[in-house]
Amino acid sequence: AAEVVNSIKVYPRAIQFYDWTLTRFPNSKQAAQALFMKGFTLDDGMKKKNLAKPVYEEFLRKYPKNDFADDTKFLLDNINKSDEEIIKQFTDFSFKLHNLGVNFLDHSPGNTLIKQVTPNKYEFYLIDLNRMKFEEMSIEDRMFNLRRMWMSKRMIKEIAKHYAILSNEPYEKLYGLLLQYSKEFKKKKLRKKYLKKKFLKR
Repeated sequence: AAEVVNSIKVYPRAIQFYDWTLTRFPNSKQAAQALFMKGFTLDDGMKKKNLAKPVYEEFLRKYPKNDFADDTKFLLDNINKSDEEIIKQFTDFSFKLHNLGVNFLDHSPGNTLIKQVTPNKYEFYLIDLNRMKFEEMSIEDRMFNLRRMWMSKRMIKEIAKHYAILSNEPYEKLYGLLLQYSKEFKKKKLRKKYLKKKFLKR
């Protein structure tokens, strides 16, 4: 329910729902997800980074081995950096990798290190390079490769817009592909997390 409210940008209502879940069901399987989504909504949706930071820190203290721990650490490490500039330069970095035929199978927040070298310049480094293929990549392959970055719709729009300029591909096509692949990945990850907890309870 909160995700639906979030998707139509009624962010305060989403925060209320996450807080209700955390208060009523603090030890449930939904609590970790609610805490992560609360931080992400404050950070990316409402731009209240000063409020998002302690939520991310609380998440890492409570759930250091959770499936969302890498995503949370990535978001926390980059919380005070310029979103627009990071997204643009990350897209440049990914486009160069794709043009070189580098298909990094774990292209996710936990495996991407961002280093700020000047106020407006960032460098990106890949971690855990053992899962890498070298192959020609179609535009579908390229968008599929970016699905693990746990992006909001705003981030997807910005990446698709800049990738369209770099690749001469239609923005609408890239946005549609990236949105579809990102949604499918999130759904699969959340479903896998749910089944894992359900199985461990037996």
